[in-house]
Amino acid sequence: MKTKFRRLLAFCIAFVLMIPVINLHQVKAATKYYIRVNKNTNVVTVYNTSDDTPEVAFTCSVGTGNNTPNGNYKIGDKYKWHVLFGDCYGQYCSRITTGILFHPVWYYTCGDKSTQTTYGYNKLGSKASHGCVRLTAAAAIWIYDNCEKGTPVNIFEGTAADDPLGKPKTITVSTSSRMGWDPTDPDENNPFKTGHTTPKITVTNKKLKYGADFKTENNMTAVDSGDFDCTSWVKIKGYVDTFTPGKYKVTFSVLDSFGRTAEKTVTYTVKKPANPKIDGVENGTVITKEIGTGLKFMKDVRVLGSAGKDIKKSLDIYVKAPDSESYELYSTKNKKYVFDKIGVYKIQYFVIDPDSFLKKKKTLYVNCVEDIKPLHVSESGWADLQYDISVKKLTFDELLGDEQVFSESGVDITQETLIEISAPDGEQYNILSGMKFKLTGTGEYNLKYKAVSPKKSQITKKKQKSEASRKLIVVSGDSVSGNTVSGDSVSGNTVSGDAVSGNTVSGDSVSGNSVSGNTVSGNAVSGNAVSGDSVSGDVVTGNSVMEDHVPDTRVSADVMYADKRNAVICGLNRRIGVYINGKYQRAE
Repeated sequence: MKTKFRRLLAFCIAFVLMIPVINLHQVKAATKYYIRVNKNTNVVTVYNTSDDTPEVAFTCSVGTGNNTPNGNYKIGDKYKWHVLFGDCYGQYCSRITTGILFHPVWYYTCGDKSTQTTYGYNKLGSKASHGCVRLTAAAAIWIYDNCEKGTPVNIFEGTAADDPLGKPKTITVSTSSRMGWDPTDPDENNPFKTGHTTPKITVTNKKLKYGADFKTENNMTAVDSGDFDCTSWVKIKGYVDTFTPGKYKVTFSVLDSFGRTAEKTVTYTVKKPANPKIDGVENGTVITKEIGTGLKFMKDVRVLGSAGKDIKKSLDIYVKAPDSESYELYSTKNKKYVFDKIGVYKIQYFVIDPDSFLKKKKTLYVNCVEDIKPLHVSESGWADLQYDISVKKLTFDELLGDEQVFSESGVDITQETLIEISAPDGEQYNILSGMKFKLTGTGEYNLKYKAVSPKKSQITKKKQKSEASRKLIVVSGDSVSGNTVSGDSVSGNTVSGDAVSGNTVSGDSVSGNSVSGNTVSGNAVSGNAVSGDSVSGDVVTGNSVMEDHVPDTRVSADVMYADKRNAVICGLNRRIGVYINGKYQRAE
């Protein structure tokens, strides 16, 4: 019994060994392509046998559950139309193994391409079949036409990383009807325009920057027959050296997921390289620094190469000190450089583009001084300021005029200025920001603008001071009219040669003044106390003086019009005398 069992086992082993086993790597060399079906992602990828590069990919629907078997197979028989599982049919079928085919989504009627199930078509990309590998009509036709009998087929369970061309997008069809055309079918009767479209390759710019990466900056895009992006599928034939200016011919070609192709040949021009750029430093600029202070040479500096790349690391900085005959490399260029000698430093920024080998140089001059005082600036050159006495008060900003003050670091410190004023009467005044100055009279005022540096000197350890000066001229207006002056005290003033008219002066005390050679007309003066004043040589007409206290006042005039325009009525003192043509007259 044991002997018979051993003989039977040996026979079975020998029989199994006689069965040919399909080895994908052994048989694929005999055909142009080999095919891999990723069941987990529902993607079919076709590879070139010669170099194992992916040629094209199709979205599919494998069997639900484990109805599609894993393993290595070869394409067998092919059928233009073939009955499938149940009462349905497929066109352009390619057999993988017994009961398993490549075929389009099934049709209700054999030979009628307008009867494809719309619901089943929209399931492409997910598991939906009874075991076959469903495809679009265009994909099934491509395999039928291009993958000969014996083409290796590997069915496996992988990840998206196993799909080098990715998962192509598919068109969605309307399910308002249970059947219709496959939108990818190239049949001339197909109502879908995508049945006849082709991929498109577009190049938007044929000029390339020097040193550009041609793979990413070739300005080329492509869409497939369904208008889905397929740029990554495009193959490039030709060579472009972006580091050598000139013209280059390149051919782009693509095979899309409809099995359709497009090709475009383009001549690119690589431009001559531009000089590298050093931004953040103006060539020939002169700045002033105080001895003992420092400067970061690389602050806000950008360096761009011919290809637009950042080449800041290639920048070198050389320094020539005031007492030096040559430049020295400043190796710690990102650290602050301290100026420790009086005189002019020359700072040279120098870069060689590592791609084009072109050079760029800029020079900065630093004037190192012992102390830096605040800087006063006036566009007018400190021209005199002029105001009328009638303004009475001037603000801090009005006294400044166009004066500006800057610190050693360029900060505006104008509002921190002290304005020292010497008035015509010899009095001294100090005005700060926010204060007002009351004019003391007409005449010439001397203004001094005094500023103090915010920082202490590195040498003296004291704050530096500076000043500038100008004059303020205050004048009296010649014509004063239409004004109301009340409740004021005006005394000890001399007013002459002026026209004062149309004014109302009431409730004021006017005394001890000399008014002569003036024309005073059309004014109303009432309720005022006018005493001890001398008014002579004036023409006083058309004025009304009522209910005023006018004691011991003499008005002598060459002309006094005692008409209706001059009504002199005494209020508290009923008696007033005037001289008319040298004679004293008493007015009632």
